Amino acid sequence: MGIYDIAIIGGGPSAMASAVYCSRKGLRTIILDSPEISGADFETLKLIHKLKDQALDLGSIFIQCDIHSLWCRDITKIIYTSNGPISCKSIILAMGVSPSKLGVPLESMFHGCGLHYQDSCASSHLKDRTVVVFGKNDCAVNMAITVSALCKKVYFLYSAGSLSCTKEKIAVLKNASNIVMLPHTLIYSIEHINKRIVGIGIIDKTTGNLGILDCQLIYVSKGIEPNSKLCFPYILTDRDGFIVTDNNHKTNVDGVYAAGSIRSTILEESAGSCCPQDAIMAATDGSIAAINAINYVENLSL
Repeated sequence: MGIYDIAIIGGGPSAMASAVYCSRKGLRTIILDSPEISGADFETLKLIHKLKDQALDLGSIFIQCDIHSLWCRDITKIIYTSNGPISCKSIILAMGVSPSKLGVPLESMFHGCGLHYQDSCASSHLKDRTVVVFGKNDCAVNMAITVSALCKKVYFLYSAGSLSCTKEKIAVLKNASNIVMLPHTLIYSIEHINKRIVGIGIIDKTTGNLGILDCQLIYVSKGIEPNSKLCFPYILTDRDGFIVTDNNHKTNVDGVYAAGSIRSTILEESAGSCCPQDAIMAATDGSIAAINAINYVENLSL
């Protein structure tokens, strides 16, 4: 297999845009992505597939595999995967983020089957259904308002006593006849019959009282978590686990760069956002990381 010039870890817009730039320069480029199913929206998936096709046409190699660890102490980096070790001169980390989970039993079983995260599009088949929305951020508020126009009833749960949104949106929530707001409330279980969601178990944080809410769909918007476990122990991250980089997208390790939502800087630029344009921002970020990784590899040959 030999040594690749650049290995890109990730499968989102930033990873694929990086691959396009690297392969266009004639560098031996490999993309390594986890086999986990993406939760990206339709427009983002279209962009990913378009960029991926370009990268493959330009000579990039794509491998779907589990990635176990990195070795970054030498000029030649090693990525240990379920397909064996991959050697390269430079690495671009673009593993992205994942939505924060509820942390309740059976959560993974219902993901995509009645339980949806973060920026999932509201279904048009909500008539006569009762929906739970959990979260206190702007995305959660927007989702509650959106689904209330489509479904019979919305239970809007949030663990704090206040919401992170404008007063105008709070007024919309309070004035909606079919939205029931439940502050200081946590979800502790998913109730089901024959693998179909029929309700949730809740707990009031102020009183400790338990209860059951009947529902058929659950939307969760607790925020995001970086997929950065791979970085330990070499790559510096901030206290929340996002990768720290300089203005050239370089990490604390020579030859290792980061791109997309896993970078702490890009998180600040798009904090609280749930817009489709985030995919364009990620792709642009990937291009910048690629340009600097290319310069690093070319300078190694001088």
